[in-house]
Amino acid sequence: MKTREGRPFLTINGIQIQSNEHCDLAPDIAELHAAGVQLLRLYPQTNDMESVVARFREAIDSGRPPQRIGKESGYWHGQAGMERLPGSGAADPVQAVVSPQ
Repeated sequence: MKTREGRPFLTINGIQIQSNEHCDLAPDIAELHAAGVQLLRLYPQTNDMESVVARFREAIDSGRPPQRIGKESGYWHGQAGMERLPGSGAADPVQAVVSPQ
């Protein structure tokens, strides 16, 4: 699905509708934890999933947020979902979905 301007917007995956871009919430792990989130789900991706997992594990274990490398993160911060926050836009994006327990 595309926007009126022709930019990719949503991806349909079976019965799920997902953003076409990746979202990086790794730098927000402390905020997620403070909000009561106890579970992070990382969507599998074809581009170096092992280092994606290691990056999140390091952030959780060390308590130090990593630099943002994913593309989109605006929605989590109350902005348009397609907004790119500072530090965004590296070539190796990470996608995470959070689920409170």
